Amino acid sequence: MTQFPPNAPLKRATIKDIAQDLQLSPSTVSRALAGDVSLRPETKERIFAAADRLGYRRNRLAVSLKKGRTNIIGVIISGLDNPYTLAFLDGLEDVFHSQGVNLMVGNSRRDPERERTNLRMMEGAVIDGLIISPSDVKENEVEMLHMKKVGIPIVFVNTVLPGIIASSAVMVSMPTVERYKELGAMAAQLMMRKLAHPDLPSEHVTI
Repeated sequence: MTQFPPNAPLKRATIKDIAQDLQLSPSTVSRALAGDVSLRPETKERIFAAADRLGYRRNRLAVSLKKGRTNIIGVIISGLDNPYTLAFLDGLEDVFHSQGVNLMVGNSRRDPERERTNLRMMEGAVIDGLIISPSDVKENEVEMLHMKKVGIPIVFVNTVLPGIIASSAVMVSMPTVERYKELGAMAAQLMMRKLAHPDLPSEHVTI
C-alpha cells in the first residue's frame, strides 16, 4: 500500500497512485473512474474507495479538453462599481449554472490595457466563449478578431463592433437592476445557442 511520509508536502493524487496502491494497471483504474460498465462491480468499488482515501480529484480541464469543451465562459466587464454589473453577472450565472457552465470573470476597469491582459489570459485558459462589454470600441479589436479566428464565439454587451461579426445584447430601455439581470440572462442564452450551433447567424437582441 502506498504510504507518504508524515511531513511530506501534499500533492494531488493521480491515477498512477491509485493503481500502485491497489496493484492494478493504470488503464483499469482510468476505465473505472470513467464509468466503464464492463468492469466487475467489486473492482470498481475498491478503486472508488482508494480514490476517496487518497484524495483523488479528476482534472476536469483535461477531461473537458479531450471532449473539445472546457465548459468555461470568459466574461470581461468594465467595472464592479455599480449594482447593474452585479445584476448582469447574476443573470449570466443563473443560465450558465443550469447548463453546468462556469464563469471566468475579468474586470477591465475601463482600461484597454487591462482588458487586453484579460483577453490573453482567457484565451490561454481555453475558454469556450467570450462575453464582453468592451472598454473601448476599437482598442482591442485585433485581439478579439484573433479569438474569433481560432473559433471562440463572442457576445457583445451594450455595444456592437462593426469590424467583428458577433452576437450582441443591448440595453435600450430605462436601466434597472432587474432589467440588467434579464440582460445577463439574454447574453448567456445567446452564447449557449452559438455553442450548440456554431453556424447560427449572429443575433442581436435588445431589452
